[in-house]
Amino acid sequence: MGAGHGHSHGHSAADSVGVGPSPQRIKKMAIALAILVAFLVLEATVGILINSLALLADAGHMLTDVVGMAMGLTALLLAKKGSTTAARTFGWHRAEVLTAMA
Repeated sequence: MGAGHGHSHGHSAADSVGVGPSPQRIKKMAIALAILVAFLVLEATVGILINSLALLADAGHMLTDVVGMAMGLTALLLAKKGSTTAARTFGWHRAEVLTAMA
């Protein structure tokens, strides 16, 4: 009945291939982070110069976006760097998942 099912529970060589984030993905993330930081600095500067609480509040909100993007970029770099060992069977590839939870 159920004993003849047609799939394997074993691990193949494809499971251990270190497919990390591509350099293009890291570059795009770094460019997006740089643009976000530039807008943050511009918005905070203009907000201070013209005494605009709305611009300063939005700059504060943008700061949280910058922190999130920096965490994501750090996770990508860790996932690219990480290698598997007996203690870390997934290497640092789970850093992306942990960063998403933060």
